[in-house]
Amino acid sequence: MTLIRGVLGLLLMVAACNKPSTESHTAATASVPESESNLSIEKAQALLKPDAQGQLAVQLIDVRTQSEWATGYIPGAKHIPLDEIPTKLDAIDKSRTIVLYCAAGGRSHRALEILKAAGYRDVRHLAPGISGWKAAGLAIAK
Repeated sequence: MTLIRGVLGLLLMVAACNKPSTESHTAATASVPESESNLSIEKAQALLKPDAQGQLAVQLIDVRTQSEWATGYIPGAKHIPLDEIPTKLDAIDKSRTIVLYCAAGGRSHRALEILKAAGYRDVRHLAPGISGWKAAGLAIAK
């Protein structure tokens, strides 16, 4: 019994020592909290209001395929398919808020993870995708 307690105690100490510290790492790489990075239609609408010149304050990026893009997109969006995101990082401004979307939220969430791993801090995605946007009766450009 004493041997089992000793082994368990040793395992707990090793696990505690190997646990990554998030205290200093979090401060250095602070970004938008997960709950705020998953945008609802309402939150996205607030971020996507154009200024007096019709320009968006955020970078809106559609990560769908070319054939999906051709069927319509959210006005003001830039098209960078998901598989091209890693090679087109220079086309995305790190200093501005980025809003990503796809058909239903899966690919845009993957793009969000790619951008965060590349050091982008203010990255969000339209959780219900363009399908949710359309279902809400909002404008689509062609």
